[in-house]
Amino acid sequence: MPYSDILYDKRDGIATITINRPHAMNAATIKTYDEMIDALRDAEADDSVRVVVLTGAGGRAFCAGDDVKEIFLNPEFRDAKPAQRTLVEEWREHRPVALDLLVTYPKPTIASVNGAAVGYGCDIALMCDMRVCSDQARFGEVFIRRGLIPEAGGLLVLPRLVGLARAYELILSGDIIDAAEAERIGMVNKVVPHAQLGEATLAFRQKNRSASALSSAPGQGSSAGRPESQSAVFFRLPAPRPTPDADLERSSRRREVLRREALGELQGRVVKVEKSATVKSPWRLSECACIRQSLSK
Repeated sequence: MPYSDILYDKRDGIATITINRPHAMNAATIKTYDEMIDALRDAEADDSVRVVVLTGAGGRAFCAGDDVKEIFLNPEFRDAKPAQRTLVEEWREHRPVALDLLVTYPKPTIASVNGAAVGYGCDIALMCDMRVCSDQARFGEVFIRRGLIPEAGGLLVLPRLVGLARAYELILSGDIIDAAEAERIGMVNKVVPHAQLGEATLAFRQKNRSASALSSAPGQGSSAGRPESQSAVFFRLPAPRPTPDADLERSSRRREVLRREALGELQGRVVKVEKSATVKSPWRLSECACIRQSLSK
């Protein structure tokens, strides 16, 4: 597929995916995620590709997360017909975690963080196997500022990198930390001067390309003849400390209970709106029908 929101390059066994929306601090839209997924699938299927690098264009940001204005506040979404609006709402429920596939991606991945990595942009960097960043990089799990929680990067990877207590602090405070602090707590592999980021990333990917080539030799590597990424191996193994997994399991059960309670309450509200004598708008009734249909799935 042709790309407009990303730049995709394959050279010398290295695939580089660059988020190319510098005017929006490389904040991603639905189209951006679709293009990134397509490029990742292409690199996965190409046996000549040994390493995948993710970075951002423009030098100011790696990725600022979702482009809220472009996705959710534009007139096309706001004034959409109920059926179309429901489709977008369903995307909001499922698709923002599309790049969680990075957690078990079968080839080594490197995040070359050249600036701000906040929100889901921070999660994308965390889900890569390694993170090389500029001294101008910034990291922030800022979901709490919007009443949200992180995706796989913040919930699964971050506690394993920095420890549960520090992960809770970053997630629940929404603080943004600089590159030096990220390196100190073990969140990133290496911090280099901004002008040297390209050179440092090249050194990392050349090293991993060589290691990947060796690991995929006959009799080695995965059963498919390809090396598994560090994340794929790591998340298949038991966690080194049982407490984080136990906490995450309890949190997952609690979230499921809250989700069911919220769905029940929402269904009750829809019934009240439909039965209300003051409601005469076809749009409102159609919207209720769409919500009811979504809840029944």
